Amino acid sequence: MITTIASHEFKSHFKSPMAWTLLAVLQIIIAYIFLTQVETFILMQAKLENIQGAPGLTDIIITPLFSNAGIILLLVTPLLTMRVICEERRNKTLNLLLSAPISNTEIILGKFIGTLGLLWVMVLLIALIPLALLLGGDLDLGKYFANVLGLSLLVAAFTATGVFMSTIVNHPTVAAMGTFGSLLILWLFNISKTISDQPNQLIEYLSLLNHFQNIQSGLIDTNDLGYFVVFISLFIVLSIRYLSDQQLRLKKTLLTIIMVTVLANMAWLSNIYTYQIDATYNASNTLSVNTQKLLDALPDPVTITTYIEKGQSIRSQIAQLVDRYQHQKKNITLTFIDPKDKDLKITPDSIVTVEYQGRHENLAYVDEAMLSQALFKLGNNQANKIDIPIKNAQDKFLQLTETQITLLNYLYLLCLPFILLLTGIIIWQKRKSK
Repeated sequence: MITTIASHEFKSHFKSPMAWTLLAVLQIIIAYIFLTQVETFILMQAKLENIQGAPGLTDIIITPLFSNAGIILLLVTPLLTMRVICEERRNKTLNLLLSAPISNTEIILGKFIGTLGLLWVMVLLIALIPLALLLGGDLDLGKYFANVLGLSLLVAAFTATGVFMSTIVNHPTVAAMGTFGSLLILWLFNISKTISDQPNQLIEYLSLLNHFQNIQSGLIDTNDLGYFVVFISLFIVLSIRYLSDQQLRLKKTLLTIIMVTVLANMAWLSNIYTYQIDATYNASNTLSVNTQKLLDALPDPVTITTYIEKGQSIRSQIAQLVDRYQHQKKNITLTFIDPKDKDLKITPDSIVTVEYQGRHENLAYVDEAMLSQALFKLGNNQANKIDIPIKNAQDKFLQLTETQITLLNYLYLLCLPFILLLTGIIIWQKRKSK
């Protein structure tokens, strides 16, 4: 029965011009962002060739593309989910649906899967656009598929939230506003990394953006996968329980509490016991063997202090790098200090301070080579160097002719949107004629 409801919900979206219009508009916006990024990369390409460890085609074009797509779909999802249950209630058809020989679970799951199907069609359209880069270059396919996975899980979380909001309110507009507001708050939780000297771990864990960006980097972590599974399951369970009438809801309160507790424990376990897969071509998210051996040889705690103003994106980059070290060595502490708050005068070569066994090293910037070298010097009390291989991207070149770029502009900005709009108009006219 779930498949019947899901199929009906999915098809109903495409019977109205709204879905086709959204697909066409999404195609134009994403294509414009993509083509702009391509032009930026072509202009930067000559400089990137001479920089060791420079980002490649996937990092500069695909990752930002999927990040922007996540924001756009955050705006689109409330428009698609606001009528899922609200419309049934307003049209007085919800009682008929509830009186049918189907369970609340089947109703909610069917509505959820049907709406998610449309959003996954959007994800598919977005995912197909960057494949045009294979005409003139290589892609880090591991990171590419990680971005597709991350965006698919993200829209599933958006959909679950939207279905829940549509279940608990009586008006579609209120449901849309509630969905957007809730998702925006969960999205902005990630800002705590850049505006706070001591980010709250609970707020960081609750951030949708934080887990999405982790998967985007190509590092598939059970902690991030577990978060999305628990998030989606929680809102589906709450939707099912709320759909019950008042008497049944009271009787099932205990069962709901038990299920929420189980999901909370799953989230806790996925955070404690983690397993990671680095899907990138050159294992850019994995510490080198020499760094891992170095960390195993350092028994005492390590303290890393960064003197960077609040709101700077480099804070997040440093936090991601140090997180890899903390995964290998648990007693590493990272602290952010805003020099303005402490009225400190920081020189350019002492933005980061690494302390170990009472000694310290000052660094002007941080990457794996610099940080491991500082730890090696502090741990061995000598100036010898540790060999950290530089991980160069294999997708540093893009060779597209002007003709190919022109064809991509026509295909992505004109042809595909026109076809989508025309299809929507034809289907709508056929429905009107009946």
